[in-house]
This record gives sequence, structure tokens and C-alpha cells, in this order.
Amino acid sequence: MESEDTINDIDFERYFKEFKRSMIGKDDCIFLVNDASNEIRQHYDRNYTGNTFDGRLFKKMLLSKKSYLNKKNINYEFFVVPDKSIILRNLLPFDTPDPVRCVDEISDSITDFIDILDAEDYQYDDTHVSEKSAVKIVSYILNKLHPKITVDEYQNELNARLSIEEYESFGDLLFPVNWQYGRDHPVFKKYYASVKQRYVPMDSTKLIEKELPPEFNKMGSRESIYYKNNNSISDKKAIILRDSTTDKMIHVFAAYYHEIIFYWDHYYFDSDLIEYFDPDDVIELRTERFIANPIKGIVKDDGTFSLLASNVKINKLELIKPGTLHLWIDIPALRIMPLDAQCDILLNDKRLSTEIFDRSSQTHIHYFLNNYPKDYLSKKLKVSIQIKKLIKRD
Repeated sequence: MESEDTINDIDFERYFKEFKRSMIGKDDCIFLVNDASNEIRQHYDRNYTGNTFDGRLFKKMLLSKKSYLNKKNINYEFFVVPDKSIILRNLLPFDTPDPVRCVDEISDSITDFIDILDAEDYQYDDTHVSEKSAVKIVSYILNKLHPKITVDEYQNELNARLSIEEYESFGDLLFPVNWQYGRDHPVFKKYYASVKQRYVPMDSTKLIEKELPPEFNKMGSRESIYYKNNNSISDKKAIILRDSTTDKMIHVFAAYYHEIIFYWDHYYFDSDLIEYFDPDDVIELRTERFIANPIKGIVKDDGTFSLLASNVKINKLELIKPGTLHLWIDIPALRIMPLDAQCDILLNDKRLSTEIFDRSSQTHIHYFLNNYPKDYLSKKLKVSIQIKKLIKRD
């Protein structure tokens, strides 16, 4: 389609079918498509139904973390880095209506960088903000947590501890798994060996990478990072609940904090990590597209993490005569989080059994219903699952 196409003319599913995960827009700006989060569709496709976001529930999740941490005199704030298709909307290859943004439903509970970041802070060949944006972002975060000095003063302090390094690289939108235009395409050649800039410690000998206890080393397949900086601006400690965007900011955060852990939490809350590290600040920093379908859970007063029943999927239900019920059940969070789940299986609101689900999470189970009255089974069967207890794995 030509760039003058309007959003109302587009069948997004068909339009994106020709791409892997990269789509060239105006001015050779590349956008992410066909990703698990469906970034562009969640903002601009009025027929998109893949968004499970619940603003009321999300605020409940945030409040539970804040309440637990504040009682321990730990600061907690949640920050959102806007999607590239929001900030560089004018470079999409089609016109768009005003975007639909989940963050608008929770604007009173989070800090949205929509008015802080601009086109200069994003990369044309990558899904993330640039590494040069890190000082700006971190300065605003620090000012939100510790407002005794201004954003500009934080920027000056950070810049005094950091230097800018140039290096050759290319963005993730040119990775083979994403790029389908071929290596001979002029846009590929334009960005493939481009010179980028990043912040590095002015005195790298003072920044020491340390080991964490094994139980905190990973979340799923994502490794944690723990730095101690003997040349830090402050003596504070922080845990960053992170995603891939935070990779651009590691050295900048580490310039300020004396000790810092970057923990890829996948929305899981590990109170054992809090007890072990005893941070001054817990910073939750999310790329916008990852907010639309979060794993839903709250932190109880005692620090235990509770998954909500909406995280359970019944992929298939089949009644095999004469009275055998087959269920295909999925609890996706268990594939990532170090948890097993004890669940009650309910048939027409009566408890059928109690099961333990583990990291395999996708389970096929069957029940013999011979003891159920025939008139009961003649009703339309309704199966539901209640998570009763989460069990942390050793």
C-alpha cells in the first residue's frame, strides 16, 4: 500500500502478512510488526481483540507492590517508555487516528515519558530507545524518587561520571528473524554498520559485577545483573524490575547507585529478593507494548505473590461418553515464574478435584464422572479453576 493509505482502509492482519517482524516506513524508519505484543495493532487497529489489559486491576497490582515496599521504607515507582510507533507515529507508512494507549487508564498511578522523550531518543533500526537517551530517562526517574535536586542537576552529576563511546552496530530490526527485505536492500546497507553512541563508566575499574545467590540469578531464561560501584554518586541501593529497554541504561543507573540489581521479573514479585538485598529504591521500568497483556498478580501484606484466576486458560474441554471429562489446562505464568500452583477444579461450581500444576503448565487431565447424577451431567458443563495457593520451587 502507498503511504497515503488511511487506517480505515487497512486490514492489518492481511497488511502485515507479507512481513516477518520489520516494516519500512517513511524516511527509512523501520517498525516492529507481527510481534507477540502486536504493538502497532494495539494502538491503531480498532478491530484488534488481543489486548487483555484491565486498568482497575493493573492499578491494584501496582498499589499492592507500593504498599508492601513503602511499609519497609523502600521507594517504589512505575515508569513507562512509550512505544516507537507512538513517538514516531508520523513515520508510519499509513495515516493513523489517535492511538489507543493502555497507560491512559493508569495515568494517575505511573509516570509516562510521553512528554519527556521525542524522536531524537529513538532508533530508526531498533525497537528500543537509543542508549543516548539513558541519561535523560534516568535523571527523570531519580528526580521522581528523590526530588531534592532537579532533573538538570541529576543530568550534570551523571555526565560527570560517564563518557560517550562510539561503536559500530545495527538494531534488532535488522536481525535475520525480523528482517525479510534482504541484505542487498539499501535500508539494510544504510544501517548495518552504522556508528552508534553509548554511555560507559569514566572509571570502569570501580564498577564491579558481582554474583547473586543461585535463586536470584535468573528468572526463566533471563539472567540477572548485579553491580557494585565504588565511584557511585550516592550510597543507595536499587532493584530495577526490567525488560529489554533497560539494557540501554545499565551503566547510567550504575553511575548513581552504589549497588544495583537488574532483575527481569516478568511481573513476578520476589519478596525474598527484597529481603536479601534491602534496597532503598525499587524501580519498575516497562516498554509500553509489554503492558497490554501482563501476568496478573498482587503482593500480599506478608510478601507472598498471588496469581489471579484470569491467568488460567482452559484451552479445550471435551466430554467423552460414558462420563469421562478431558481438560487441557494452561497456566502460562508457571513457565516463567519459580512457582507451582495448587488449584481447585470446579465443575458447575462444585469442586471436582484439587491439582498441583508445575512449570510444564500445559496439562491434559481427565476425570471419570460416573458418580455424578445423569441430570447433573445433562446440564451445560461449566468448568472453572481457582488458584488456591502458590508454592515457590526450591
